[in-house]
Amino acid sequence: AMDTETEMLVTLQGGHTYVSPSWYESSGVPTWNYQAVHVEGVAQNLTDSEIGHVLNTSTKANESAYKNPWEPDYATSMLSGIVGIEIAITSIQCKFKLSQNHSVQGQSNVQEQFSHGGYKALANAMNNS
Repeated sequence: AMDTETEMLVTLQGGHTYVSPSWYESSGVPTWNYQAVHVEGVAQNLTDSEIGHVLNTSTKANESAYKNPWEPDYATSMLSGIVGIEIAITSIQCKFKLSQNHSVQGQSNVQEQFSHGGYKALANAMNNS
């Protein structure tokens, strides 16, 4: 737990997978395509009351789709077992490598391999890069 505000970096990893050099028209080396986001900011602990609010709000939003939604029913002392933080974001950096340095044909080949190999989200991301 943090006693005061603390600078922090949070890394969010998106889709990623191996890329064979055989998928391009010319020889090369094996590589990796990926998506990542780095979020920097100043974090501070949430109070039990704030954690309770987050828990109840997210429970209500997620349970509302069920026929018999669960109503929050727990001892408030259980909240002390949850560590909640809030980050005041100071910087967001997005990084992606989706074969954008290769020819259109090479990108299409990689996209096709990703689609057939079960990496459809990464293949779709290549359409938007």
